[in-house]
Amino acid sequence: MKKQFTKEAIEAAFMKLLYEKTFDKVTVKDVVDECGLTRNTFYYYYDDTYDVLDSILQKELGRATAAAAESDVLESVISASVAFATTHPRCVRHLAESSKRQELAAYINRSVAVAYDAYIDRLCSHVRISDEDKKLISDFYRNAFQGIMNEWISGGMREPIDGRLKRARELFGGSIQQAVDRAAGKTN
Repeated sequence: MKKQFTKEAIEAAFMKLLYEKTFDKVTVKDVVDECGLTRNTFYYYYDDTYDVLDSILQKELGRATAAAAESDVLESVISASVAFATTHPRCVRHLAESSKRQELAAYINRSVAVAYDAYIDRLCSHVRISDEDKKLISDFYRNAFQGIMNEWISGGMREPIDGRLKRARELFGGSIQQAVDRAAGKTN
């Protein structure tokens, strides 16, 4: 219990600092000063700030994966996959402006891939389509969504992504189901 509490304190301090400055400027000394721990305690749990960030992103990926597995509604799946970015936009912007931008992109790509793959697997659970078609459908929609997210982040995340995602749902809603139906040989 104490171990988890200490790790959470380190991660909370790291996130607070990441809110204030870019990843490259957050040091171990900053983190331990912020959370009131010693450097030895920090190094007992983490190798460096890269390790803290990786731990946080892995937890977020786990949350997105769990949420995707529990929902049949695409909007919920998408919201879960981008929850970290929408909940902590300033931190994400600071990561995007640092040497960790590739790790941020990889995290977003993984979380979106997990979400779309889980959603499409559920849509395909009652029909037979080839694995190639299933992969193509997932890749197509996942890459479109990742493109929207990457543009939002590289554009400075000036406005909430929710409006853009809502409009995309209005324009393309139901098109994944149509693609699955076409792959299964059903036509409307």
